[in-house]
Amino acid sequence: MSQGVVHLQFSVGDGVDYIVIDPFGRKTGLDPRVSEMINNEIPNAGYSVINYGDDEWFNQFTMRLISPQDDGVYLVKLVGRWLSSFSFYFTAEPEKITSPSIGKEIKSFLDKDAEMTYKFTYNGTSSTATKVEKVITITSLGQDITTGGKLNLVGNQTFVNSLNTKCSQMVNFYNAGNKAQAHNKLNEIKSNIQSAYNTPTGTQFVNEYAYNV
Repeated sequence: MSQGVVHLQFSVGDGVDYIVIDPFGRKTGLDPRVSEMINNEIPNAGYSVINYGDDEWFNQFTMRLISPQDDGVYLVKLVGRWLSSFSFYFTAEPEKITSPSIGKEIKSFLDKDAEMTYKFTYNGTSSTATKVEKVITITSLGQDITTGGKLNLVGNQTFVNSLNTKCSQMVNFYNAGNKAQAHNKLNEIKSNIQSAYNTPTGTQFVNEYAYNV
C-alpha cells in the first residue's frame, strides 16, 4: 500500500538551526554560519522560528511531499548556534488514514558552529515511505566525544583526551585501509566508555549514533 502524499515536519529547540536540502539541491532553512536570512527554495515547504514563551524557541520545517515528484533523499544539516544539548523531532503524517504515521525524537548535542547531518528518504510508492538516519563520517565520533566532554556527559578531561587519542588512531587506521584495526579501535572506545560508568552507557553512546566502520 502506498503512502502517496505525506506531510513532513522537522523541529528542534533553541540553540540549533538547520537547513534542509532536497534531491535537486534546493535549500530551505537557516544556516547562521552563512546568513541570518531564511532560505526558501523548496516548493511546498517552509521554515519558521516559533516562540512558545518563556524564551523557548523552536525552529520548524514543514513540507507537503507528493509522490513521485518529491521522491528521493533529503539532507537535514543541523548547525550549533552555541554549545548545547537538544532534541530533534521528526514526524511524517500520510494523508491516507490507512497508512502509518512516523514520529521520532532524536537527542544529541552540538558545539557552536559544529554540524550534524541526518538523511531523510521518501518513497511515496512504498508502504514504508519514510526513513530518517544519521549521516556518519569517520570523524563524527571524535566530534561527539569532544562536545559531550564539554557538557560533562562523557567523563573528566583526562578520560576525554584518552578517547580522542583512540579516535585519532581509528581514523588513521581507516584512512590507511586497515578497517579491521579501525573496527577494533572503535570497540575499544565503546568498552572504555562502558567500563567507566559500569552501565550500558558506552553501548548506547556509540550504537545510538550508528557508528559503523
